[in-house]
Amino acid sequence: MSFYDYEADAERVFRVVADGGLAIIPCSIGYAIVGVTPAAINRAFEAKRRSPFKLNALTGCRALHLALHDVDTRGRAVVRAITEDLDLPLGTVARYRSEHPMVRRIPPEVLAQSTREGTVAMLVNAGPFLEALGWLSFTHESPIIGSSANL
Repeated sequence: MSFYDYEADAERVFRVVADGGLAIIPCSIGYAIVGVTPAAINRAFEAKRRSPFKLNALTGCRALHLALHDVDTRGRAVVRAITEDLDLPLGTVARYRSEHPMVRRIPPEVLAQSTREGTVAMLVNAGPFLEALGWLSFTHESPIIGSSANL
């Protein structure tokens, strides 16, 4: 039995973000600030005093990486080796499938702040909470966009 109820906590964050809110969440590598609406992402940028040229990333999980990133067999093997065999977190950057329903639900201005030259970043295997939140994002085809929560 775990002290934390990651799934219930992820559900609460998912609802906040889906309703246009912003959340600071724990990951195995620190904290992230997440949202999806242009207003929420702009609030995050303002709070962090972040340059508009810095990119956001998708809150990910293994399933979302497999569905969204357009990676060859060797690339998938590398990601699997790092995130599953070695059980390490990995910030993946790869071409993405622009026709995927989740991508189509990202507001255009947020998509522009989160992609470059046909690629998108996604954190994979960054702890049980982020995995649970990424799974909700994947199963509901509802994007969650974020960056580190540090200034």
